[in-house]
Amino acid sequence: MQALSVDGKPTVLKLDDGFEIRYAVRCTRCGLATGYQLDKSQFSGTEGQSGPRTDVVYILPGGLLTTEETREGRSMEAEVGKVALAATS
Repeated sequence: MQALSVDGKPTVLKLDDGFEIRYAVRCTRCGLATGYQLDKSQFSGTEGQSGPRTDVVYILPGGLLTTEETREGRSMEAEVGKVALAATS
């Protein structure tokens, strides 16, 4: 079973210095976005290509928990949910 899935439709973010095209990386169990991959078109040498660049995953703040934190019942949603929701609106 895969632990992560990548959204097929990207989110386009407007930044101060341009745009960023992100594909959310989600937990397959709960659906929470824990990171993202950038679109291939944003890198030099990939002109005319699109889709997620799969060799790099950017982890959102709070997107990973240690085994101990999981045992204690800590939830990533409190931290990651804020960032992920802001990125998709």
